[in-house]
Amino acid sequence: MLTGKALGEAIREAIRRKGVSQVEVADHFGVKPPSVQDWLNRGVIAKEKLPELWSYFSDVCTPAYWGLFLRDPSRAEETNTAPGPSIRGKAPIISWIQAGEPHEAIAASDIEGWVETTVPVRADSTFALRVKGDSMEPDFPEGVIIVVEKELEPHPGDYVIVRSGATERTEATFKQLVRDGDDLYLKPLNDRYPIKPLGTAQIVGVVREMVKKFR
Repeated sequence: MLTGKALGEAIREAIRRKGVSQVEVADHFGVKPPSVQDWLNRGVIAKEKLPELWSYFSDVCTPAYWGLFLRDPSRAEETNTAPGPSIRGKAPIISWIQAGEPHEAIAASDIEGWVETTVPVRADSTFALRVKGDSMEPDFPEGVIIVVEKELEPHPGDYVIVRSGATERTEATFKQLVRDGDDLYLKPLNDRYPIKPLGTAQIVGVVREMVKKFR
């Protein structure tokens, strides 16, 4: 999960998205406004307040926005994960080609498996993908599963699934949506890969959370 200054900047952006003031945030969390300012400047917030932070901004920020991972239940010894909300449903895992095709619903024949999620699942618009390659490392290493919501409005800073055209049968891609002035770009997290303009590419959906899988 995000820490330090990265967490502070994420909180600042979350406040902007939600359209609330720092005073309103302070009132909600039962702290004084200078404490919220400290969150923004240094990213220092009590651990016990983190679940409430994620919940308070859940209408405008997905778990993936905060860099959250779900622990693989088969590896109970893992401790470098953050606590999260309860399991809310299951999402179908599909291929990157299927994600890149224009379709209204996911056919049973397209489903490669299922993954549990902590976010509400919509049968007609939520799906999951297994990350391929290293373009989104280190935050999204190859093999982790990302849960995607097609009906969520994308904002700069979100991680998005994108397809290059309206009809081509090509694999979807996974990048971070960023803004520079009036223009939107698709940014890989691995510096070895170039940032590209969004251009005419279509955003398929927004990543809502990650499920960490261990080999």
